[in-house]
Amino acid sequence: MDVVTAQARAIAESVSKWEEIELVYNPSGHAVTSYQAQEVLAGLRMWLRDNLSPEVGSATRLVYGGRLRGANWEELILQPDVDGIYACGAMLEEFLHVIKLAEKKG
Repeated sequence: MDVVTAQARAIAESVSKWEEIELVYNPSGHAVTSYQAQEVLAGLRMWLRDNLSPEVGSATRLVYGGRLRGANWEELILQPDVDGIYACGAMLEEFLHVIKLAEKKG
């Protein structure tokens, strides 16, 4: 979490339109569970709210960009602080499934 907030802190002063920003959490080198991704993104959202403003915390899209495997697509997209998934190298059929899940989430 310290690395994630340090990276957000490093760009915070340079961003003026947070509603146009997507922050991608990519745990390079290893897969994480949907719970772990949610925990990190919830912590990042809290940092944005506490250190910038509640509006920034709400407006900034938080996206998971790590490894994905079959069933964890659904678990990830349904997490409250996962606003999207950066589907690098994903199979098209699975990606279409995620789109449908995201539409249900609203």
